Amino acid sequence: MVSITEAQNSGPSGRTARPRPVRHAPLVRAWRWVVAPRTGPVPLVWALPVAEAVFAALTDTCWTVSGHRRLPDCIHGPDLQKGHDWKHEHAFILPEDADADGLIDHISVAAAMGFDPAALRLLASTDRLVLSNGDAVDLIAERMGSLDKVGHPGPARVWISRTAYDPPNDRPTGGRDASRQLKYEIGKRESPKLLSKPMPLAQIQHGGEIHVPELFHSQTDEGQMRPSKFFFQLEFEQPASGPLAFGWCCHRGLGQFVPVQQSHPPPPSPEAGE
Repeated sequence: MVSITEAQNSGPSGRTARPRPVRHAPLVRAWRWVVAPRTGPVPLVWALPVAEAVFAALTDTCWTVSGHRRLPDCIHGPDLQKGHDWKHEHAFILPEDADADGLIDHISVAAAMGFDPAALRLLASTDRLVLSNGDAVDLIAERMGSLDKVGHPGPARVWISRTAYDPPNDRPTGGRDASRQLKYEIGKRESPKLLSKPMPLAQIQHGGEIHVPELFHSQTDEGQMRPSKFFFQLEFEQPASGPLAFGWCCHRGLGQFVPVQQSHPPPPSPEAGE
């Protein structure tokens, strides 16, 4: 006699079916490399070209390992039907300047949805980039794990632009329009509410130098770009955790924010007081 439990677990032929695999919560949500340039240091303003090179390198590795160029959804992002919003749970490729000298010294790849085994194989197998200007960069795996274990900043209430924010549209826009767009984007994410509207900044001081938004490269390998770039300061009602990145190409280096000490605010843009 076959028990009820055995019958429920049996297949069409009456044989006992294999139990479905248990889906564990992802243990790895972030991966971090140390950057070792072969030909010379890479400035932070090259964040977008560097992230583009990472995406290209992962795609090439995918071809080598799997025989196709379709990256896992946790890296590439899902194909969404028209009218569906991005949830931004797939990978952010974030060139970083950990020692604040104005040069890219680390690259992290962070995905709130976590990395599946196929993505981890690609990350572990990718160890070299070739930038659009022909420069080569070696990647040395440093660590992987949860977001807070891989060096992402926060929690903090006040954040400042680290790379330029480009509004996710192709029309020229002023600072106040960009501020409204950024506030809308933040409201769509699962993050604390803003205490006040984003404050435009004319410049930021980084690596002992003054940076203006226009210094940041904002043209993709396909030739796409946006006409406007901005810096902002954000203040949240409750501490927010990183990584924080918004706007056009936020998954490829642009629109990054980092915590700032409230006792040393940056100079505001003239538009901030309007």
